[in-house]
Amino acid sequence: MLRGGENRHHRKGRTAENHRRACRSRFDGSVSFGYSSQGSRNLVSSTHGTCKRKERTMNRNSIQLQNLTKVFRHNVAVHNLSLKVEVGKVYGLVGDNGAGKTTTIKMMLGLLHPTQGMIEVLGYDPWRDGPNLKRLVGYVSEKREMYGWMSVEEILWFNAQFYETWDERYADEICRKMELPKIAKVKQLSRGMRAKLALLLAMGHRPELLILDEPSSGLDAIVRREILENIISVIQTEGRTVFFSSHLLDEVERIADHVGIISRGQLLKDAPLEVLKEKSRRIRVVWNGNMPTTERLHNVRLMQGAGKEEAYYTDDFREDLLDQFKAYQPKCLEVETLSLEEIFVETIRAAKESQWR
Repeated sequence: MLRGGENRHHRKGRTAENHRRACRSRFDGSVSFGYSSQGSRNLVSSTHGTCKRKERTMNRNSIQLQNLTKVFRHNVAVHNLSLKVEVGKVYGLVGDNGAGKTTTIKMMLGLLHPTQGMIEVLGYDPWRDGPNLKRLVGYVSEKREMYGWMSVEEILWFNAQFYETWDERYADEICRKMELPKIAKVKQLSRGMRAKLALLLAMGHRPELLILDEPSSGLDAIVRREILENIISVIQTEGRTVFFSSHLLDEVERIADHVGIISRGQLLKDAPLEVLKEKSRRIRVVWNGNMPTTERLHNVRLMQGAGKEEAYYTDDFREDLLDQFKAYQPKCLEVETLSLEEIFVETIRAAKESQWR
């Protein structure tokens, strides 16, 4: 017997209930607190904002950000960012460390209040209609924090209590596919297993929108592939909208329809992946004696050069762009496609060079 005559089952049940109450202001799918126009803190009912959202059900965009800015004291984390994500599309936001990816995601979820700008996610304002929005979104944070004392089975049950749409059979199917041991404690799971569990908790209620912040960060190649395959399965079988940030460009290139490149809080590129790759080219040239200065070549930037051999980058390729090279009768002139990683590196490099000037 435990203290006060409680048995272990009753004590755990009470602890779970206490944790459930403590979590109600967190983003884990629970009923959370919203703010009225007067700024007072009130619980928002599940029907709040329903009429407003119904007016927008025909909107083609799951996410719409306009002139979004976030300033922390003297640090501008996100500056004047605008983007749209169409329903059923996969948007990959890529950027270097400290670029503003996580800050942008937190504002989209209502976890951070923007300094200025407009946010609309699934027809809702995340700050005013947070509880309604959170029922429709699955979210995996980079930190993947979970209650370590719970077993996998207990945390699945616990999470299910916050979602009317939780699909137990679907969750069990994913659990088996991911080979997650239900009896194991969360704290005993490996980093890879914890990442799988976090994704399962985000997917179990079949959300309209899946938001993933570095979902495979710090994981080995095998686990990264498993997580990626599960994301692809959701996209292919259910046509869900997915917004994710990552620094693993090969993963983004594999599943994204649309890509945004962000650096120092500014969105440098925002285009469908196919268009981005079609427009971006490397032009290799071997000069035959006469070599133009870089100032004479337009809409290209020197990537590398060694003697008579040079490589140029352009993000606005057209066939007539080659005429300026042909005018110097080079020995060799070749056009090469680029990977997303190469496009990313050149975009960031160009942005830094323009800031130094």
